[in-house]
Amino acid sequence: MHPPNSPPSPPEPSDEDLARSFQQGNKEAGDILFARHREEFRSYARKCCPEGRDKDADDLVQDAFLIALSKFSSFRPDNFRGWIFGIIHNLTRTIHRADASKEKILGTQDQREVIYECGDSYEFTELLKVLRQTVASLDERHREVGKYMLDYFIKFHEVPSVNQIVEGTGISHGTVQRDREYIREIWKKPCQKGGFWPIG
Repeated sequence: MHPPNSPPSPPEPSDEDLARSFQQGNKEAGDILFARHREEFRSYARKCCPEGRDKDADDLVQDAFLIALSKFSSFRPDNFRGWIFGIIHNLTRTIHRADASKEKILGTQDQREVIYECGDSYEFTELLKVLRQTVASLDERHREVGKYMLDYFIKFHEVPSVNQIVEGTGISHGTVQRDREYIREIWKKPCQKGGFWPIG
């Protein structure tokens, strides 16, 4: 209830009003719009992602927002929520395709563990221990590419190509190319010592 003679509070702007205002250059309107639905988008992304991939879900929402920002000038402002949900859905399909491709090439996680434990020589098993340690020590930016490279190396005794890593992880070509070269340089010395160099 409002105090006597106090004007009523103005109604909250609709999503459409905020979207139009943001398109006209009002950054604050965009901040309000994205913040209003952030948790709803996160919840949807977590339902779409494989179990235990909450970080992927959070990254999906962030990526969806960045895509939306880059295309906002041409967006029809009357269905903001549906637009973001659609972007998240399409990004999720990329993750599922990458997971399916990785399993097709490298086998399931259990199968990869059996290959690792068996190895095919004492020297190779010792080398894998060193390579696993190097992957574990990578910062988060390089680790996903490193894990894929290690799984591939365990199975085929060579490093996958840039295109194979892109297909198996869904990471951009430029990022994979940079990270692959960085990891190969780290692996070069132990692989030379074990007689497994060059490795592709």
